[in-house]
Amino acid sequence: MKDLQSWEDAGEIELYYFDESGFSQRSNLPYGWSPVGSRRK
Repeated sequence: MKDLQSWEDAGEIELYYFDESGFSQRSNLPYGWSPVGSRRK
């Protein structure tokens, strides 16, 4: 990472950071209750 940052500081590359946490205001996990032994549809 230090090498990448120094190359970016020198203008040799453009360094971008990406957040892989997957944060979203809309959950991809269903939220709800169902009786034991049955699945939510």
